[in-house]
Amino acid sequence: MNIKKITINGNEIAIVNSDVVCISDVQSALDFMMSVILIPIKK
Repeated sequence: MNIKKITINGNEIAIVNSDVVCISDVQSALDFMMSVILIPIKK
């Protein structure tokens, strides 16, 4: 999974590129959000 952060009009957006399904239920959505917050993201 590759995560890239971009800034548009002062808003930060994470773009995720993956070959597998990242979100399949509520728990995986929460885990995914926390991983995006906690993993250092390349700009």
